[in-house]
Amino acid sequence: MTTRRITSTLWVLPALMVGVAAQLPAQTAHPVLSGFLPIDDYILEIDGQTDSGARLYLSQRAASMLILSDSLGDPLLLWARSMAVDRLQGSDLLASGPGYDVVAEPDKSYIGEARPDQTTIVLPLEGRHVKILPRPPLIGDRTLGELLEHSPGYRVGMDAFQPNAAAMAALHDTEPARVRVFFGTWCGVCKQVLPNLLQVNAGLEGTQVTFEYYGLASPPGGWEDPEVKSNEVTGLPTAIIYRDGREVGRFGGANDFARPAQVLQAVLAGPR
Repeated sequence: MTTRRITSTLWVLPALMVGVAAQLPAQTAHPVLSGFLPIDDYILEIDGQTDSGARLYLSQRAASMLILSDSLGDPLLLWARSMAVDRLQGSDLLASGPGYDVVAEPDKSYIGEARPDQTTIVLPLEGRHVKILPRPPLIGDRTLGELLEHSPGYRVGMDAFQPNAAAMAALHDTEPARVRVFFGTWCGVCKQVLPNLLQVNAGLEGTQVTFEYYGLASPPGGWEDPEVKSNEVTGLPTAIIYRDGREVGRFGGANDFARPAQVLQAVLAGPR
């Protein structure tokens, strides 16, 4: 009898657990420590080696950076104004879209003050030499895959953009064309609007419209690049469209890149 009672009770436990879970209040986000979104402007270096798996997030609201690295253990929080560094618990983070919020009552502990050193920030981690450095720009001829590997934040913008369906349908049926895009990973306008064209590129994979990307070094050197000068590129981003090896049009700037499928389709539909 005892065994039967235990067995029958065990069958009830999953339902009881579901009921308890349903009654637990959802974790609420901190009123200030929220809205941490991925950034690509910086890299994390540990003991002289780039931590390629590290992920950095910035909250404009909190004026702070969230640092996630398996090599460093629990998350770190860097306050921009005071340079104070706190250690959080992994359970203090709430996934929020592409980024994170911090729970209303985080279990954080102060570990020291970061030290700015010219263009780097040295973190106060005992026994480790940890620095936040500007990410080197992507330079020269590149592919879509290389852009996304270097700057994963572009993916967020791509996912948020829906190209014009009619223009995309027309581009699928267009004759061969090559689109060469000049950009800078350091360029603020590019960060905002280049993902729109990247999404068009992704949607036209396998068609006769191909895309190439050319990254500029940080200014002023980038503007002295012979490729930039010979193509008379004066602003970023700029897309130059070719057919049969001849330029047939170009577009650039925030307005054109806000509607890249329509602009590209209009250029390719024009006189040859």
